[in-house]
Amino acid sequence: MAQANEVQSAKSNAKSNRLTTKYGINGIPLLSVLDSLSLPLLTGYEFMHLIFENLLPNLALFWSGNFKNLNQDQPFVLNKHVWDAIGASTAASKSTIPSCYGAAVPNIATDWSSFLAEARSQWALSIGPILLNHGFEHAKYYNHFCNLVHVINLCLQYQLSREELEEIRTGFIKWVRNYEK
Repeated sequence: MAQANEVQSAKSNAKSNRLTTKYGINGIPLLSVLDSLSLPLLTGYEFMHLIFENLLPNLALFWSGNFKNLNQDQPFVLNKHVWDAIGASTAASKSTIPSCYGAAVPNIATDWSSFLAEARSQWALSIGPILLNHGFEHAKYYNHFCNLVHVINLCLQYQLSREELEEIRTGFIKWVRNYEK
């Protein structure tokens, strides 16, 4: 609600527009005035924003050495030539992937910020596992990404068994713990 208040009470339309873009909200939701509703508890987490608009962009920033002020000598940062080749191959893939699978995916090395969730999804689930193979100095970073892809694919199934739900739960827990290492 603090961000919603900040957007709504901005001193100018330009400032309000910048905050709207930054936070992804336009202002205070109308339903928030009802004491009987607790919006954070009602809305829950939204998969598209958590995974395709947050996690995957952060991974791309890690791999390219562009995440905040992180030291580029980290073992999970891809060599610039490798990252550029992955980007070029990503852009070239549009001629080999039927349009029924989604919009053409741009060059990940140069156009990542213009990716929409659809393109990030397509890249992560279809293109990335191929292009990242043997890209990292240590295979554990590639395997870590493939574990994420596996859990995301489970989440996108139309039906889930109890065993698959448990695999999703434990898979994300394990993935996050490894990510934090």
